[in-house]
Amino acid sequence: HGSYTSQEAESLGLIDGRSSYSNIYKKIIPELLGLDEKKISYLYLHRYYQRVYRSKLAGGIPDIPNTAEDTSSFNIRKYFGGSTKIAYIGATNGAIIDGDSSKDRIGSTTLCRQLRAARKKKEIKGVILHLDTPGGSATACHNMACEIKELINASKPVIAVQSNVAASGGYYLSAPCSYVLSQPSTITGSIGVIALKFTTKKFWKNKLGINYDRVTTNPLAASNFSMLDGFGEFERIRV
Repeated sequence: HGSYTSQEAESLGLIDGRSSYSNIYKKIIPELLGLDEKKISYLYLHRYYQRVYRSKLAGGIPDIPNTAEDTSSFNIRKYFGGSTKIAYIGATNGAIIDGDSSKDRIGSTTLCRQLRAARKKKEIKGVILHLDTPGGSATACHNMACEIKELINASKPVIAVQSNVAASGGYYLSAPCSYVLSQPSTITGSIGVIALKFTTKKFWKNKLGINYDRVTTNPLAASNFSMLDGFGEFERIRV
């Protein structure tokens, strides 16, 4: 029958439900444990690893950063003074991906963890989200945007600061923020998604004399990203 959207898969009973990444911590895990979200404290694997080996390795393992739990990274008072603490979260090291961040990639798992930590820390009153990225994974951007919305719902404003580039996914992350600051030379906006498909039907017929025929149960299955034909009507709807 071809592929389904998440809504279609849920209505057909192929999946139990649909959820954003942030709901795993906000709703699903608390419901499974029967506890309030505020009463649950998470110990991430790399921090557990540090604690277990603390007695063997002095100072833990320094080459495994944990900015989500490092309160000093959120303490802006030592730079500007005053009692209000504002979290600075940087998303400036390349394309956006699902998973953990690296030196040249912005990982949704890492950034979601930092946003969630800023939301849970009572002393944090707001967040500055520094953006310099051309975009990337749509699912990664969606998960991070959900965490930004949760911060705002918790009465913690999020200020997006766009640097050189905040396009596509960078614009996606800016959209739900409380305020957006952009430079005169910033490249920003929702660039969009380009979908291409390489078709070979005429090649097989004209060059090799080979014809293909198919029997399918519905039009979606017939055109579902087949390399023989161009985009069909049902494919274009989904794209």
